[in-house]
Amino acid sequence: MENRGVAPPYAPYELRVKLSGAGGRVVHTLTTGCQSWLPGTPVSASYQLPVAADLQPGAYDLAIGLFDLHNGKERPVEFALQANLRDAEGYYRVTEVEVTSRAKAKR
Repeated sequence: MENRGVAPPYAPYELRVKLSGAGGRVVHTLTTGCQSWLPGTPVSASYQLPVAADLQPGAYDLAIGLFDLHNGKERPVEFALQANLRDAEGYYRVTEVEVTSRAKAKR
């Protein structure tokens, strides 16, 4: 990601990821804060998405959203991405991923 604005975020923002498909839906907060995202400086981070064991295998849309939590209200922040990638909740579809079943642990 890159902040192409003219200032860092001043309000507490929350970066979330959403998986959605025929087998279910998962929303997870990746990070909160984001005030260190300075303009013109690419932000690179790696996250792990916990997925419930009962999530059905299959194809899922992976989407990200940034949300302004200022004053106890939640407002999606617009990205400089194509508008048709944004859903009604403020998430932007990034790609499709395949969820496969997990091997059960032996006891």
